[in-house]
Amino acid sequence: MKKILFPTDFSEVSQHALRYAVDFAKEFDAVIDVWTVYQLASVDAANLPPIYLEEMIREKREDLEVQMSHFVKDIPQGLLGQSGLQYGIDISYEIDKLAEGYDLIIMATQGERNRLEKWLGSITYSCVEAFALSCVSDSKGSYFQ
Repeated sequence: MKKILFPTDFSEVSQHALRYAVDFAKEFDAVIDVWTVYQLASVDAANLPPIYLEEMIREKREDLEVQMSHFVKDIPQGLLGQSGLQYGIDISYEIDKLAEGYDLIIMATQGERNRLEKWLGSITYSCVEAFALSCVSDSKGSYFQ
């Protein structure tokens, strides 16, 4: 195993899962690529002229770049591969596209947070369905393999 994809939303739960991913990468001599997929809230994006939409996306990206630099700063040298941001309308779909060529995906799950997720399922669940191998951390920092 050489490449681990770590999609993140920078949450506390993701921070727990990242510690697990680092330990896993050390154990199996792998590198971790950390990505976040972002979108604008549909309320924000609805009926906006393109110039305003582009500005909102740019501002969100700048904020996320700062968050990403803080999030990856404690990953030991040699274990961090790439880190990046991907804009997309469907987060699960974008993660699926990013995951091509990876040996493992490690991501956090917070469980169903609202009725919509209960009905449609969480992003993590959607991604797990698409891959044969995943590790998921729950909100308490315990791990499932």
